[in-house]
Amino acid sequence: MRLFVALDLPWPIREQLAGLAGGIPGARWVPDDNLHLTLRFIGEVNAPQAEEIDLALAALRGRAFELSFAGVGTFAKGGRETQLWVGVARNPALDHLQGKVETALQRAGLEPERRRFTPHVTLARLDNAVPQKIAGFVQAHKSVPRRADAGGAFHFVQFAPGQGGVGLQRRSGVSIAGMTVYFITHPEVEIDPAVPVAQWKLSARGIARMQLGAAQPWSRVVRQIHCSTERKAIDSAAILAAARGLGYAQDAGLGENDRSATGYLPRAEFETVADEFFAAPERSVRGWERAVDAQARIVAAVARVTRNAPDGDVAIIAHGGVGALLLCHLAGEPISRRADQPGDGGGNFFAFERRSWALRHRWRAIDG
Repeated sequence: MRLFVALDLPWPIREQLAGLAGGIPGARWVPDDNLHLTLRFIGEVNAPQAEEIDLALAALRGRAFELSFAGVGTFAKGGRETQLWVGVARNPALDHLQGKVETALQRAGLEPERRRFTPHVTLARLDNAVPQKIAGFVQAHKSVPRRADAGGAFHFVQFAPGQGGVGLQRRSGVSIAGMTVYFITHPEVEIDPAVPVAQWKLSARGIARMQLGAAQPWSRVVRQIHCSTERKAIDSAAILAAARGLGYAQDAGLGENDRSATGYLPRAEFETVADEFFAAPERSVRGWERAVDAQARIVAAVARVTRNAPDGDVAIIAHGGVGALLLCHLAGEPISRRADQPGDGGGNFFAFERRSWALRHRWRAIDG
């Protein structure tokens, strides 16, 4: 088997780099799911050697650090350009991580790597590309203005020849402190006035959309899952957890605003009261929990989750109103229903930095 060690890239970075694809006829662009930064190429090994390498890498740990990109270039062989890449600026934290990997592999019996570590992300193979188009692309992309935390995990990766080319199989992962928090709202539910709102479950459409969301590239980097104690959030967390091979934790602090004073309200009446809830955040509307109090509770719960969760990307699944109040806090905006999720039924997400709480992007559909 043919192996290497690679650093997973945060989904926002992979999304940006994948957006560069195009403009070079004949180029074979790397799928966004396979974009990575190689820390050490290993090559062909047998099964016992692979197990030794697994054990050596499993003992390593790392902390998050910032990646900066440094323009686009090519590698050539025999006078012909074969590979298009985006460079990664050297920094002490990246060099330290790569050095730890190298030391671990040598202890596992591998020969020292003689080639100088040149950090980069391969964008495309150029074997059949038009040379003039390559030059134009490189000239047009001298600068790739992106900085972001690197973390989540680095992986022991196996080349997997298959239909349409070579794929990658992640054999094992080693956690690196990071990165992103994905706040996800549960999708469509079965509305039943005879059942307490907190016990409403996902509808068939909601289940299908959550399953699609769990297959999206951004969700594949999730390492921990937290949800409110409402049935619809639990159902959603269970679907994502099953897809990722993870467990999930419930936190009552992530629950929607307390509406027990009114219970179920018909749709039109609910929308009117919800408008008042957001418009008058310091007043209890018809006995509902005040918006300012709900926001403070939610922010405290999210802080608790992000502080106490193990290293890695975090998914938080709750109600749309919870997300609107959290989004207002993250954006430094007054409480307003303008921050509510789009559409009619839920199933959206936004993302923010786990350490700084800087907003990465606003609402997007989980299955879009």
